[in-house]
Amino acid sequence: MGSVLTLSAADLTFEQFQWADLTWALMGHAEVVASNYAVGTPAKELDMRAINAHFTLHQGANRVRFRYADLDGSADGNVNFAVNGDFRNVSAISSLNGVVVGGANVTVNAVNSVGWERGEVEITTSTGTVITDFLVGGQEFFLDDVCQYW
Repeated sequence: MGSVLTLSAADLTFEQFQWADLTWALMGHAEVVASNYAVGTPAKELDMRAINAHFTLHQGANRVRFRYADLDGSADGNVNFAVNGDFRNVSAISSLNGVVVGGANVTVNAVNSVGWERGEVEITTSTGTVITDFLVGGQEFFLDDVCQYW
């Protein structure tokens, strides 16, 4: 953890995941896999297991969008989420729908079933605010089609 991957529009750092009981995971991992749980662009997506993906944008954005799948349906499952350093530890990312995090509005369009949730998250700013960074992760969490807009 802590390694930085420089992308065309952001730096991606993998960081420790916080469990629902507020302790930190010691062993997490992420890898690009051939699956489509997040129902994004077919063929490959990021599979994260007890780890967070922290995107630091090279240029502040007005909007960020991504697709996700959270396959950990256990009673103690949780998701980490942050915008502009405002960290949240929630039972499901869909619980953030309509919430302001880090000065930005979070909209979650989710499909839920027994044991899993998937959908799309959109983070939008108010006038005078920009998104400089965001973080997301989970216990069995898939991420795809991360986009930012100016």
